[in-house]
Amino acid sequence: MLKLLSPAGRLILAALLTSGCIHTAGTAPTSSTPAIGDPLMLSGIPVTPKSPHAWALATTALLFEMNRHRHDLLSGTAATPDGREIGKRVLSQWWGVNNRDDLLRTLTWLQFEGHRAEFEELGARVDLLSDGEFRSIVIAADSNPEAVNKLNIARRYHRPLGGKGILAWDLVRYIALCRWGNLAGYFSDTDAWDRIMPAARRLQLTFSSWQDLQSDFLIGREFWSLQQTDNNGPRFRAIYEHFIQDPTSPWNANPWEWNLEIAAPLRIQSK
Repeated sequence: MLKLLSPAGRLILAALLTSGCIHTAGTAPTSSTPAIGDPLMLSGIPVTPKSPHAWALATTALLFEMNRHRHDLLSGTAATPDGREIGKRVLSQWWGVNNRDDLLRTLTWLQFEGHRAEFEELGARVDLLSDGEFRSIVIAADSNPEAVNKLNIARRYHRPLGGKGILAWDLVRYIALCRWGNLAGYFSDTDAWDRIMPAARRLQLTFSSWQDLQSDFLIGREFWSLQQTDNNGPRFRAIYEHFIQDPTSPWNANPWEWNLEIAAPLRIQSK
């Protein structure tokens, strides 16, 4: 099949498959929907409804609904000994985070790079291809379903998304990690909120609505892993549709236009 490609097409395909632009799930810090067992007895002080802090927690509503965590507690569930073990297990199993230093490194990766860097690199490449050249490259990559999935998602969404890319996928997980880090005991409440609120403000400045934000998150998730999309993508989509329509959902209970200027926007570009 490579012989059917033009010299330029062969170079692009080789770059895509060897430069690290295409990763399978697990070659970079990742997250999904770990099963966490039966809900715990919950305690702690809920955040004030319809507040900047409640708005920030609502950004992670898809992940926390899937994990059966509460939407109105910073830690999502009670920080009992059992609860802390749940937080540690989620971070270790899905992110390779086993202590505070690991958590800080992963948050830095999400802040400055994340999967959006891979999406941008691949999207810029496939945008240069004709439809015929793109089809040839997809056929040539047929033995790697994850690669084909990334190619198709980048081709479909890179141009329409423009500069925002899949920022929601990275920063929503950033906020979720701060919450799980708080549950695990790696972050104090202050540590977590000092990171969460600037990230929430950045999301609000980048997107136009809860629907815009959360659909971008789902696109990023589909780009990240074909396997996980096949496993539970329909459940994520069902929760998304329900929360968009339900007037009492964490999104509709917190108007998009809330003033979040209690923290400066999170810096995205490294110096």
